[in-house]
Amino acid sequence: FLLMAAYAGLDAVILNPLDAKMMSFIKAADMLTGKDPSFP
Repeated sequence: FLLMAAYAGLDAVILNPLDAKMMSFIKAADMLTGKDPSFP
């Protein structure tokens, strides 16, 4: 759900930043939507 919401334009979410699985989802969403500056 989080990845689909990010793709649809979600800008912010309240979550535990120490949860490694959720942070990996956030990083994947940034990469897939073109928001990750380190990914070409």
